[in-house]
Amino acid sequence: MLAVTGKSGRVYGYDRTTQAPVFDVPATTLAHDQEPLDFYWKWVCPGTGAQYNGTAYDPRTGSIFVGMVDWCRYFKSAPLTGDNDYSGGSTTPDYRSLPEGRITALNATSGQTLWRFQNDAPVIAGLITTKSGLLFAGDVKGRLLVFDATSGAPLQRQELGGAMNNGLISYSVGDEQYLAAAVGGSSIITDGVAGPLRVTVLGLTQSKKPETTTFPRLNDEGNFASAPKALFLTVCGNCHGPSGTGQLYPSILRHPHLADPKLLEKFLASVPAPMPKLYPGLLNKHDVRLIANYLRTDIFKCGQSDGQNCKSYGRPVTGGTEEWRRIYSVLTNPRCLNCHTATDPTHPDTNDYPRQTDDRRAHLFGISRGEDNKGLLNGRCDTCHGKSNNPQTGAPGVEEDGQSVWFLAPSNMAWEISPGTPMPGDILCPKLKNPETNGGFTLKGLLKHMDTDVRVNWAWAPGLNSRGFERTQPPISHDKFVRVFGRWIEKGAPCPKVLD
Repeated sequence: MLAVTGKSGRVYGYDRTTQAPVFDVPATTLAHDQEPLDFYWKWVCPGTGAQYNGTAYDPRTGSIFVGMVDWCRYFKSAPLTGDNDYSGGSTTPDYRSLPEGRITALNATSGQTLWRFQNDAPVIAGLITTKSGLLFAGDVKGRLLVFDATSGAPLQRQELGGAMNNGLISYSVGDEQYLAAAVGGSSIITDGVAGPLRVTVLGLTQSKKPETTTFPRLNDEGNFASAPKALFLTVCGNCHGPSGTGQLYPSILRHPHLADPKLLEKFLASVPAPMPKLYPGLLNKHDVRLIANYLRTDIFKCGQSDGQNCKSYGRPVTGGTEEWRRIYSVLTNPRCLNCHTATDPTHPDTNDYPRQTDDRRAHLFGISRGEDNKGLLNGRCDTCHGKSNNPQTGAPGVEEDGQSVWFLAPSNMAWEISPGTPMPGDILCPKLKNPETNGGFTLKGLLKHMDTDVRVNWAWAPGLNSRGFERTQPPISHDKFVRVFGRWIEKGAPCPKVLD
């Protein structure tokens, strides 16, 4: 017999002598995978299937074992003009859920499924079996998984501190059995712990307690001893393209502030899934500085005639009454301002989008405003933002009349003077009071909106982000904000004078 698997998510069995197919069985989630594509986005499972490492065979039981990625994607075809990439179309991940993995045991003769194990992270590393009846596997979150090969019962899960994207090998020296794993490095498909590159060897001592020895990659500067360009291409370009314009994952050109090494360091330490955790671990401070410098000079071309403005975002400034200053502190808080964004009319394609996090980063995954403020056809807001916060991905969500109502504020309601910089108080205040630029509200209607609107209320109950940490809230409580807003109206809603 010959068994073959791949990105189709299926395992194929052939009679090696006659070359006749014997079985064709799924080993991960399948949906719409046999339907032809057209020029419209179609949701297809699997999005990835099996990757580049091998399956395992157990001659004792006649079983084969395969590791898979369990994550769906959107696909569409495109006319072949000669300028398309090798795929002849486009694909984007389904960001509504995080990638998982699956290990499946099959009868090697018939293809019958013997057992399955659903894992919360993709299983990319090669699998191996031992004569003692064990099955070893690894996932991109850096966990060595040990099973009873016959029953599929999990026996042990050991943290190795770096993604297991490569092969495993089992060997013996004398009477001692060892397991060696290539650990570290990033995966281009998932949320994982990249970790520094190294080889980890596990063995059993006489007391039968696991003993681990790690051999780090020898390099005084960390993992990489390469020029900035080579480092960028290795770590960033595989996903975002050699020029940063997008490839398997979106363009990074809307993030010019990452040319600042400190901001890049902070970003890489807190990236949302499905981007892997690259720093600290795979990258060190020296690596981050090299990448930031390359971004500045060659990708964003900061300050050059054909380059971008890479200056940090401006800070909010205002004068005025005590009530207005407190109102202003809320309106310019990231929880509010991230959706009241301005568009740079000279670069609407790269600046017309919401922002995320307290650092007010450009929305990831290439999301843009769209004609109705709810995203483009291939990136609608309600694709990821539901009726409540997604407990798996951290994507915010709110419900009104049974529907998700998460969208970007219209461009005429922007509270930024330029992309990333809040309007000063003397400009924002009259705009907030004007029905033509506040959504059509009177002052009393605006007060009610601030008190009862589900999106406004979300700002004070924003929940957890994608890494499981509490999002920050505006500087004063919602009740106090509403009271202050009411007093400001009672005093005639005075605006601050023009700032010097």
